[in-house]
Amino acid sequence: MENKKIRKTAFMMFKHCEKQFEYFFFRDPDYDAYVQPVVDDRSPTGKGQIFHVGCDDFFPKIDLEEMRRLDSEQDLIKYIRTRLPDNERIDDWFDYFAEFEARRFIMAKTAYEKELDKVYMPVATELYVNLPGEYPRTGHVDRLDYLPAEKALCVVEYKTGRSYDLSKDRTLTSLRAETGWYAIILNKLKMYDLPVTHWACINPMLKQYHVERFHSMSLKAVENQYNKLVKKIKAKGPFEKNLSPLCGWCKYSNDCLYSFGEGDFDLNGL
Repeated sequence: MENKKIRKTAFMMFKHCEKQFEYFFFRDPDYDAYVQPVVDDRSPTGKGQIFHVGCDDFFPKIDLEEMRRLDSEQDLIKYIRTRLPDNERIDDWFDYFAEFEARRFIMAKTAYEKELDKVYMPVATELYVNLPGEYPRTGHVDRLDYLPAEKALCVVEYKTGRSYDLSKDRTLTSLRAETGWYAIILNKLKMYDLPVTHWACINPMLKQYHVERFHSMSLKAVENQYNKLVKKIKAKGPFEKNLSPLCGWCKYSNDCLYSFGEGDFDLNGL
């Protein structure tokens, strides 16, 4: 029987709480379900899904020759915005994305007119990756861009929500691991002729953008964490609990915390 794949979601879960990973990987019947769950459009998750789909659908709708002929940044923003969804709950997110993409188009046109299509259009969107191995590594990359000055590729993530504040060190640390997971898979698979050397994130809620080069130590840390995860899977543990205020939002909290006795909780400093 083939071993279960290690999904990016599971890997990040293991980083934050090994016990949550144990419940998800070994006991949750939904672990192997790749179908996106149906959620309320008004919920944070639902709004995030709407934004992701809108961004994925945007690029096939544009005509670069039409965009070339537009006279101003404002004309570009209007052109782009009409090719994004209208949704009163997150219209401001799409407004920010339109402004961001208009600026990116102008920079690409100014510096790389002869290869505008290659520079501006993503190499891939919603890209499923699967690295074979004893425990295969998988994930979905939101977007992959070409960096002409680097002759390399950049993993781009869309993150919505205040918990992904790109001005916070903890957010960047987490995103380095998440995008590093994708970079390792892509570089090992050699899916493209160019290496993946950078990562970027767009948060439309907070109107933030961040891009940086992967550091070799960050990628090494991701690889070491994966090896630690595989070792624990083979040994079936032990998987340690990481008690925190976030336990209240964990779907496994009832079963997980039931094993604690009176006086076992020490949340000082949380």
